Amino acid sequence: MNIDKLLDKYETIEELRIFAQAQMKQIQSLTKSNKELEEKLEKLNDFNQSEKADKINPIQKSLLVVQAGAMYTYLECLKARLERL
Repeated sequence: MNIDKLLDKYETIEELRIFAQAQMKQIQSLTKSNKELEEKLEKLNDFNQSEKADKINPIQKSLLVVQAGAMYTYLECLKARLERL
């Protein structure tokens, strides 16, 4: 965002500072969630491709694959949100 546009949007520097702090907290939170989800998805994908996964109930195995897909979609949403901040 252009600094001139920000200065026009907020009446005082204090309001701008509060906005910047909130934006930074949001970025930190999304970054943390992104990292944690990447780690969980990697572990789930590793499990789904392991011999252990072949030993579980086929329905459960299918559901884990669906879960991995949903996690990937959510991860892509988090990345898109971060890119737009």
